Amino acid sequence: MKFLFRVTGTLLIAIGTSYAVLIYLANTEDLGFDLYKYLSMIFVCALGLERLLVMFIAEIFGPVKYPRKNFRVEVIKRENRPEWNAERVDKLRTLAEAGEHLEVMGNELGTSVNSARSKMVNLGIYNDYQLARIERLELDLADARDGFVKTKKRSAKSNSGTRKKINLDAIDDKRLKKSLSELNQMVGLDRLKSEVESLIALSKVQSSRAEHGLPVNSPTFHLVFSGNPGTGKTTVARIIGEIYKALGLLKAGHCIEVSRADLVGEYLGHTAPKVTALVEKALDGVLFIDEAYSLSAYNQNGPDFGAEAIDTLLKLMEDNRHRLVVIVAGYPDLMKEFVRSNPGLESRFKTTLHFDDYSIDDLLQIYLGMCVSYQLVVEPASREAAKNGCRNLRMLKDERFANGRDVRNFFEKSLEKQALRISGTENKDELSHLMPEDIVSAIAELKEST
Repeated sequence: MKFLFRVTGTLLIAIGTSYAVLIYLANTEDLGFDLYKYLSMIFVCALGLERLLVMFIAEIFGPVKYPRKNFRVEVIKRENRPEWNAERVDKLRTLAEAGEHLEVMGNELGTSVNSARSKMVNLGIYNDYQLARIERLELDLADARDGFVKTKKRSAKSNSGTRKKINLDAIDDKRLKKSLSELNQMVGLDRLKSEVESLIALSKVQSSRAEHGLPVNSPTFHLVFSGNPGTGKTTVARIIGEIYKALGLLKAGHCIEVSRADLVGEYLGHTAPKVTALVEKALDGVLFIDEAYSLSAYNQNGPDFGAEAIDTLLKLMEDNRHRLVVIVAGYPDLMKEFVRSNPGLESRFKTTLHFDDYSIDDLLQIYLGMCVSYQLVVEPASREAAKNGCRNLRMLKDERFANGRDVRNFFEKSLEKQALRISGTENKDELSHLMPEDIVSAIAELKEST
């Protein structure tokens, strides 16, 4: 009712003011200073009427009451000089024997701390109270220590349940042997194969020590692949995923292969979502980043978001440390600089697997392996031509030599030369033989194009 009354009164004042202004404007031709003076007076009168209306409403309906929260206030009444009757003295003795805090005594007895202390001195029990207080503090400290130890053990047990370790009884021996067989069938890479064997053995020993309650350091399964192009890093990354799955470290063991272009965005705020999407895709498997050193390279021609990609990746590696293995790969010297460029990278990538360049015999074995897969017959003369071709190709490209990648180009160029030589024939023997002149012509053309 009060609200309706005030709204009606305010509307009437507004209508009256507007009417007065219109009447004044209709009966005057002076639009100078007097106009503003009389209009100001009309508005002041309107404000005065509005204030009078508020006072009138308050007089009729009473002042405005605002809702207030009800707070419970506990008042402890203490007496500086209480009456120490027998009941209060007995209660003081009981509290003193229990070693209660003086503040608690004051609250319980309704007296000040000094009064309770003085009464204990008068009763001759203050020294006993101090001893009881010390014993009480020791008991409270022991209880707190026991509670802390139990909480710590519970937390350690919980962490050990979530920590990724190898269950020796759950190792998939068949899958592990198959993965190691694929690795051993790769040409060369003797040092790498030895390092992988050591990594598997270390993982098994760490788990065995943990099962027997022996201390172990926290293993990291993220890897750095250090080597020149064409040394099989991508293939080994896929095999590592299968090995980790066989050991029970990863559920899926799949390998997601990415590069700088897949991780780094083109504008501010674009990089983090790209990295997050790829990490989610790689969960329970391996995220393989080829030429990872390019993430820390500074681009002077414009904004570079490689550092943002690294920071986002490090956070996601920590958040998903039991579900993700990251492998970074690149040239040896550049990968050293990359790992040292960020303390977070140094702490997470502690293991480096080295991919040595293939020897001439290794390159020949790769070439001959491609011939076998293509069902080509290579005579001894052709074999010698292929070996010389590998040697010449390596000498020709020197530091730019891409190992297996260049050998594949060499093999494909040899197929082109064979096709030119036997064009139009349907003889199976001709189709399945690679002649020395095919190989020599292929290496000659590669020399010209270099």
